[in-house]
Amino acid sequence: MLGLVVLLPAFTCPCGNQFRRMPGPGTAVQYWPLRCSLHLPRNLILGALLDPPVSGCSAPPARCHPVLPSHWPSGPVTLRPARRDSDSWPLARHWRKVFQDGGIPEAKESSEILIAHALGAKTYRGLARRLARLPVSAGQLEHIAKMAQERLKRVPVQYIIGEWDFLDLTLQMRPPVFIPRPETEELVGLVLADCPQLRQSPEPRILEVGCGSGAVSLALLQNLPQARVLAVDKTKAAVDLTRDNAERLDLQHRIRILHHDILSDPAEHLLALGPVDVLVSNPPYIFTEDLSSLDPEIIR
Repeated sequence: MLGLVVLLPAFTCPCGNQFRRMPGPGTAVQYWPLRCSLHLPRNLILGALLDPPVSGCSAPPARCHPVLPSHWPSGPVTLRPARRDSDSWPLARHWRKVFQDGGIPEAKESSEILIAHALGAKTYRGLARRLARLPVSAGQLEHIAKMAQERLKRVPVQYIIGEWDFLDLTLQMRPPVFIPRPETEELVGLVLADCPQLRQSPEPRILEVGCGSGAVSLALLQNLPQARVLAVDKTKAAVDLTRDNAERLDLQHRIRILHHDILSDPAEHLLALGPVDVLVSNPPYIFTEDLSSLDPEIIR
């Protein structure tokens, strides 16, 4: 079990419940509630770190717990996980249980992604060494709590943290543009494997219809330094996101992005841009009658 190190001797919750400093394993220190827990896991950030809670608080929530109370410890809060597994960390266990109780799919993964993002790590497994040196601030804990509330509304974690990895690229993500699925990475591999002319031509040209976040086009450009891409999408949000991702990856000079609907806009607009070597597309493939059975994350 982990210790929670807080640089205060003791404190009292506004509801009157007291917390005392108790010796923890090794050199760690834990704060254990004497009577309070009913409200702590929901409303007081510190409640996410108390393990295990002791039930019995009857204080009305309205007078008990601002999100970041004035009596929050002024010193740093340090969490030292003994292992890289999130099961060993009370903070991760708390949010995993909250998500499980809220019916959130992939509760463990959601908690790990949000915590890692709040603490500035790329992945949860990369946190162990960092947490051995740096404290977890009250602001970071509040950030985790705010992101968790969005996840409880079934907002995808990719939209919450604002980015997602696709192959070896990190792309910005924002609604309403679709989040690329793992299967989309396979599409990029198929194009590279089955279209040898893309590597043989001195300047191959690729047309992507329905570029979305730009994941496929930009991944192809990353793997084909001599290639040029024409990416089109019928939504302005997708066009803007692809452009932002291209600039973020410094690929904007090799891609042309058009706001164009191939089903309703004149074909001459594309024909005037000349021939292409490869046409690639990964359009939405969900039947309308299946929408009602999908998870909220997909149909947002």
